[in-house]
Amino acid sequence: MVSGMVVAQTPATAPAKTVTTPAAAPTADKMSKADKKAEKKAAKAAAKVEKAEKASAAIAAPATAATATTKATDTMAAKGAAKPASAKQLAQRQRMKDCGANWKALKASNKTAGQTWQQYLGTCLKKA
Repeated sequence: MVSGMVVAQTPATAPAKTVTTPAAAPTADKMSKADKKAEKKAAKAAAKVEKAEKASAAIAAPATAATATTKATDTMAAKGAAKPASAKQLAQRQRMKDCGANWKALKASNKTAGQTWQQYLGTCLKKA
C-alpha cells in the first residue's frame, strides 16, 4: 500500500509458488507409523471381506451331514479344541450339577442353615 492506494499484484510482482513433486512410495523400512497402521487396517478389512464371502458361500451351498461334521471337526482341530472329557471329569461335573440342584431345593425351602453356596458346595463335594 502506498499512501492509501492499493497496488494490485501483477504476475511479475506476485510471489513465486513452490511446486512440489510427489515423493516416491516409501519403502517398508521408511514407512511412517500412520502408513503402517493404515496398511494393517486395510489387511484386516480384506480378511473380514474374505471371511464373509466364505461364510455366504457355505450358506449358499448346502452341505451333507458328513461334510458338516468334517468341517466342524477340522475347525475344532484348527482352534486347538480340547479332547473329550475323561470319566473322572464327567463324574465331577455330575457331582457339581447334583450339588447345585440340592442347593436350589434347600434354598427354596429356607433350609440352608446360614450357609453360603461356596460353603455348601465344599461340604457337598466332600460327601459325594
